[in-house]
Amino acid sequence: MADRAALVEWSGRILDTRRGAERREAIPTTWTPEHIRELLSAAGPLGLLHTAAPCRAAYDMTVLLGGATTGNRLRTGLARDLAGRGVHLGMLVAATAERALSDHERGSDPDSVPDRTEWANLLRYLADVFGPLRPGAVTTGGTGAAAWRDHEFTSAMGTNLRVLVAPSSSAHRRANTADSLAFLLQRIPPVRRRHVLVITSAIYTPYQFFAGAPVVLSDGAKHVELVGTPTGTNGDTNLLAQRIAQEIHAAVHAATTILR
Repeated sequence: MADRAALVEWSGRILDTRRGAERREAIPTTWTPEHIRELLSAAGPLGLLHTAAPCRAAYDMTVLLGGATTGNRLRTGLARDLAGRGVHLGMLVAATAERALSDHERGSDPDSVPDRTEWANLLRYLADVFGPLRPGAVTTGGTGAAAWRDHEFTSAMGTNLRVLVAPSSSAHRRANTADSLAFLLQRIPPVRRRHVLVITSAIYTPYQFFAGAPVVLSDGAKHVELVGTPTGTNGDTNLLAQRIAQEIHAAVHAATTILR
């Protein structure tokens, strides 16, 4: 326990540059060339640059974790590609949040300019890929950070799609990965989620696996795996090193939380 506590303390002190802020709002940090080399060399073996292909040919449910606009576009594209390669995705579930999009997100992804929230952006990309979508029942509840939405759709090909806008477990922040998956377990019965595929971005898979897979496995699932869109490495290496450091910290925190 002392070693784990020391690891968490070191990780928070050295690797965590968010300090509670949203990822994209973290203050840029300047890393030494040696630190950049070490972080970039660690990213591949830790699975932050790319993930393996899905293990199974068929799933009961595929969960797309909502995020920034570019991530939403790439993740829905990955879902489309997997389906095109013959992977049976089962029910599609968009696990997302009532989070206002930033000007930076809209600027980096011009197609998203008309969108207001993370969940609306993800739904639009899903409609582009799997539509046209026929709306079904809509259930809403809660207020403020505890507000939630469950919207059912059916695609032209007969695919069932659910958009789950999760409530936050804290009044001081938006819903996170654990909140989204906990809400999913409330809304979808175990018989429909025995074998689950989660689609995200590769750089987030270690953290989201430790934060999410135990939640799903503890409530009826037999198999959970995460796949992610590749992490680009052609841009600013200092910024990439900062992102890698941050996600290593997040994974360390999530993994050690399980062991408490």
